[in-house]
Amino acid sequence: MKTIYVAGRFSPTKQEMEEIAAKEFFKGGAAETMNIEYIIRMNVLNAAHAGALLAVAGEGRYFPVVPHTMTAQIWRKVKGLEPESDLCRSDSKFWYEGSLRLLEFCDAIVMLPGWEESKGAEAERRYAIADGLAYAEFNEISLNDAERVIRELK
Repeated sequence: MKTIYVAGRFSPTKQEMEEIAAKEFFKGGAAETMNIEYIIRMNVLNAAHAGALLAVAGEGRYFPVVPHTMTAQIWRKVKGLEPESDLCRSDSKFWYEGSLRLLEFCDAIVMLPGWEESKGAEAERRYAIADGLAYAEFNEISLNDAERVIRELK
């Protein structure tokens, strides 16, 4: 069995943050936080869905590693959306280094649509290519595209 690292956006893009900031309704407080959290939840769900599609398309030969799903609840604690934990750190370097450590154990990396807008995904991609991992990109998150991605990884 081979492992496929699923990489893509976690946080809102700069443009999404500017749009939130521009809307008077979202400025400060719970509304702004809820809108940011919604974008993160959608990014996490998209990554999880892509991982599940890769597992199905790979017919048991590929195991998806989806860091989004491993860190989403921790992120909530760090950002104060849930009680903080002493085990959590909020600096980006911590998350990037942890993700790259996971990537070391993978055989391939698959990029989600929009990955170009994520510094973390860009770093993961550079690392994977430099390390010689198999590489593919989703054009859309669908079963047909997951099947194409699996063919590209073979």
